[in-house]
Amino acid sequence: MNAAAARADFDVAVLGAGPAGVATATGLARLGWSVCVLTAAPREGVEGASERTLELLRRQGLSSALASITVRGPRLRDWAGVQAETGYEYRVERCRFDTALREDARAVAELRLERVRTVRREGTAWVVQTESGELRVRALVEARGRRVREAAQRGPRLLSVSHRYRGAGEAGSAVFMGADAWYWLACDGAGDIQLQMVSAPRASVDARAERPRATSFLRAGTEMPAERLREASLPSALQQRLGAARALGEVRACAAGASCRAPAEFEGRVLAGDAALALEPLSGHGLYEALVGAPAVVAAINTWLRGEPWAPVRQFLSERVQESWGRKLAAAGSFYAEAAAYCDTAFWSDTARGYATLAAKVVARAAPAGDAATPRVQVRPVLNGSRIEQRRVLVGASWPRGIWCHGDIELAALLDSAERADWDETRTAMQLGRTPAAVHNVLQWLKAHDALPAEGARQALRAGVGMAFAYERGST
Repeated sequence: MNAAAARADFDVAVLGAGPAGVATATGLARLGWSVCVLTAAPREGVEGASERTLELLRRQGLSSALASITVRGPRLRDWAGVQAETGYEYRVERCRFDTALREDARAVAELRLERVRTVRREGTAWVVQTESGELRVRALVEARGRRVREAAQRGPRLLSVSHRYRGAGEAGSAVFMGADAWYWLACDGAGDIQLQMVSAPRASVDARAERPRATSFLRAGTEMPAERLREASLPSALQQRLGAARALGEVRACAAGASCRAPAEFEGRVLAGDAALALEPLSGHGLYEALVGAPAVVAAINTWLRGEPWAPVRQFLSERVQESWGRKLAAAGSFYAEAAAYCDTAFWSDTARGYATLAAKVVARAAPAGDAATPRVQVRPVLNGSRIEQRRVLVGASWPRGIWCHGDIELAALLDSAERADWDETRTAMQLGRTPAAVHNVLQWLKAHDALPAEGARQALRAGVGMAFAYERGST
């Protein structure tokens, strides 16, 4: 144990006890690291979750959080003139859910209910200043969501306004498209209804603000959230769904645009969940993205604590987040473009154009250098269980991040095993310690993707150059 480790109060501090923070804390604690989770008050509000989100909660052992989600109902989509049910959605009461997450965190780590004031680096340690004093740790996970202050790439600026109602209605949720906003309605079947409206901030707001926050949206009197909701021309289908429901409590507002930050700029510190990649509510994938990204954060911190260099960790996390950012921008752009084709108002057309422009820039930056059409093998960082390691991966135009394995066969090892383009599947299987059927499947997959090198091309494949990305094990 080095001197920095001996002086640390904990191996890891996790700032924030939302799904990303608690899933990361749980994963690190199960690897044997000492973890302290610091958090403030639970969030208010309601969100939606899919079945695959609940499956991640089960897989990651967050049993209390899973048990707190009890309401499920059909999800209706009323979009661009088409109304249809699109499966089921679970209703997540964030205060109840976050309280349950704290119980899951408390089972494996030390949980401290106090605010973080400052964070600084001292030598090889991180020092967290809280309300009660200082905490020294070897590694830091920043999981406080959109409150992180690092510079970010941002999608179109959007404002979310939410209000609760009391009225009749069966359990379920619905998404509605209006002329200058979209709406999400969630009923618990027992009289509680949550309505969320997402629109562009008013022109009166200072558009030059570098870091938009709810307060910047609400500077002008005409921008108060209650008035925005009252002034909105609700779609007729939504009005029918609300019926005679009675508004309760205060209207809440917050910034809702998508944002992306560099997740691993500083050694031993990783941004997790919304702190790294925050999506606008239209995607409905916020909780899922927070949970699905946790294993990579766990592996990054575990790799660092085991004494491995930070550069591959930074490269892997940065490229992984950027690829996901590009895909999410493109998906959001397609939603808004579909709406703009049906209702050509400034809100839909401007937002669609903003997403499309930003997505094109992200894709252009991520494009591999050199001859992208020629498959090649490169050494790239990959996620291997609980560690990030350098491995040889297959890179090509169809896989800008590359592929390490198909099934349980490493592609680079398979390509190394052949002396000619026409593989002897039985001999290759014996060399790799795999079945001929498994080798056959991989070869057929490579052929289908034009990634099987022709005779004489293997040397060029091995010596491939340029930039590419690396997928986690098992991805294709």
